[in-house]
Amino acid sequence: MGFCGSCGTQIKEGAKFCPSCGQAVKAAPAIVEPPQAEPIIVEEPIVCAGCGTPLKEGALFCADCGQPVKSEMVQMEAMITEPI
Repeated sequence: MGFCGSCGTQIKEGAKFCPSCGQAVKAAPAIVEPPQAEPIIVEEPIVCAGCGTPLKEGALFCADCGQPVKSEMVQMEAMITEPI
């Protein structure tokens, strides 16, 4: 099996046209790598241990409940944001 050179859809052997875009397929479809999806990076916010409110970067106290931010979290955040 190959892939359509126009849209990347997988094409069955012997097909004359792409089932997705209608592009004519040559006698032997060119083997084209399917398009790769970009990885999605999800950053989880740092939250207050007391009330669960997301904390602003560099905060020392929670703006909602006033609880001090644990120093380990501040240190971890600093390690993440510092350039290597």
